[in-house]
Parts: sequence; structure tokens; C-alpha cells
Amino acid sequence: MFSKFLGKLYGCLLAQTKLSNVVTVEHIRDGKVISRQRMKNIVVNGGLDWMKNGLSGSGLGTDCAKYIGLSTANTDPAAGATDLDATVYVAADAVGLERQEGTYAAGGTGVATVAKTFTCTGNSKVVGSAGLYYKSGATAGMFAGVKFAASTTLMTNDQLVVTWTLTYTSA
Repeated sequence: MFSKFLGKLYGCLLAQTKLSNVVTVEHIRDGKVISRQRMKNIVVNGGLDWMKNGLSGSGLGTDCAKYIGLSTANTDPAAGATDLDATVYVAADAVGLERQEGTYAAGGTGVATVAKTFTCTGNSKVVGSAGLYYKSGATAGMFAGVKFAASTTLMTNDQLVVTWTLTYTSA
């Protein structure tokens, strides 16, 4: 009975709430921004379920959505995706582009950001997409994903600043 109530409450909240996420990616070389991209992302099914379960106190994990991962793929994440496509950078790659905890900041009413500056320690590393995760591990737990407008090739010591701006408003 209570789970039916939560399901109805979740449906009601979704009907009355609009979620808008924008991702900004800045490529920095020698202290100068050499490219800036701004894209809308997709909140994947797992992210929607994670939000729904958070309302009931039975979230899919204890972490909040504050981890950012990068991939070589320059493809749109599918609604059913649990991770980014193609090669996802992991700690074993030892190039500084593995999934890392971002910095969460609360903005005005209904606005929050999660940002991370990655420093590339390898040469000629391609990044084409990013994911925002609610799990700190190396796989799965994707809340949202975004395909970059154009893939970015990082050289040694280049930085990539990825900022998710999440905005919740009344519909």
C-alpha cells in the first residue's frame, strides 16, 4: 500500500517538476581556455529510478550524484544506459581521466552544480562524452550522460573542466 502511494507521489512530482541539466566543458592548455562547449544531457532511466527511490528513503546507494566519468566515445547515451559507451577511463589507465568525485555546490532555489577539473597526465587522449554518477566505483551507477558537441584531444598537462548545472523548476 505504502509503495503504491510512493509511486503515485513520484508520478505527481514528475508531472509538476521540470529537470533541466546543462553541461559545460572547458579545455584548458597552458592556463588558457582553448575551447568551451555547452550541451544539454539526458537523465538515464537509472538516474530517474535513483531519484524516485531517494524519495522513499530506499535509494540505490548511499552516494549522491557527484562523480564524473569520461569516455572516448562521442555518442549520445541511451535512456537505458548504466555507463558511457566505448572506452571509459579508469584508474588503471593512469592518465588522470578516471571517474572522480566532483565538487557539489548549491545555487539558488532549485539549482545545484557538480564540477571537476581533470588534469591529463598522458598525451593525445581523446574525450568525447561524460557521465554524472551516483556510484563512486568504476562501472555503472550513471545518473546522466552527455555527448560532447565535438571530441576533445588532451595533451599532457591539459585540463578539462566539466560542470553539470542541474536546475529543478515547477512545471
